[in-house]
Amino acid sequence: MKTNLRNPVFSLIACMLLALSIGFFSCEKTVDELLPSGNPAGYDDPGYELPPFVNGQAQNDGETGGSNDAAFSFELEKSYCSRLGTNVAVRIEFENEYRVRWEVDGLASGTGMRLNCVSGRKATAYVTRIAGDITLIKSIELHTAISPVMLKTKPKTFNFTLKLVPCSDGKVNVHIKILNPQLYKYDWKLNNMPAGHDKKLSCVCGNKAQVSVTRLSDGLTTTKSISLPICTAKE
Repeated sequence: MKTNLRNPVFSLIACMLLALSIGFFSCEKTVDELLPSGNPAGYDDPGYELPPFVNGQAQNDGETGGSNDAAFSFELEKSYCSRLGTNVAVRIEFENEYRVRWEVDGLASGTGMRLNCVSGRKATAYVTRIAGDITLIKSIELHTAISPVMLKTKPKTFNFTLKLVPCSDGKVNVHIKILNPQLYKYDWKLNNMPAGHDKKLSCVCGNKAQVSVTRLSDGLTTTKSISLPICTAKE
């Protein structure tokens, strides 16, 4: 059976199918073709450039504040003061950024970077960084430092002698022989009773004379005694 293309009805149907087919293919476009050119803000674009990320956090190209928990350190330095005291100082950079409180043997002993001429067993420094209010504590033993000059010029002990010089009526003067007598003080006893502070005892008798000689520079004391002639009956 042959199709009659000249049949008006069939020709109309064929034309309609052809028109629909052409229209479908001419309207098939991609999404990018349908959107306006330039990819304006609002389509996968926040409208600004995102910063790079490091370890899950946005990296800031500007200056960032430091941590107040960063550690610091300091040293304690002691120096010679006297036989009875020691100087102790805090050694730390940028001293004006810290405040210091001192204790000696557990008792409050002042503030500041230096503790002057203190005596005791142990000094403790509480050093606080003002920014962040962080405090470190350090202690040092207070063994008195000895000056090298003192080791050369001052012996640990000193010596002197007592000499009896006849006076009158069987009495005697008691003289002290010592180098640089002006550097010492003297405490006499005569027969166990206080007898003055001169450099000699004049015209005495009895049982015994005793003198304690103290070096003024360091308080070191040496004591000696000497027997005296017995006083006569009229004494």
